[in-house]
Amino acid sequence: MSEHISSGTILNAILVLKGEIDRQEKTLAREDISEADLEAEGEALLETQRAFGELVAVYKSRRQKDPTLPDADAMLARSAVANLR
Repeated sequence: MSEHISSGTILNAILVLKGEIDRQEKTLAREDISEADLEAEGEALLETQRAFGELVAVYKSRRQKDPTLPDADAMLARSAVANLR
């Protein structure tokens, strides 16, 4: 297995993590969530946000070296619009 992760794979992971962050935030906003679930989901959200931030930083660094790569912010914006439909 290669130790190199493609930029496309990183971008896809960013989009998946963004969807997971949105899901976790919705779960935390529910009124019927137990205290234990609230704590567990809160911790999971923090870990997901950390991973998201790290992947975005790696992707943006790669994009600086290769400007032909799609813009991560634009892809996230398109993904958000698509999820509203």
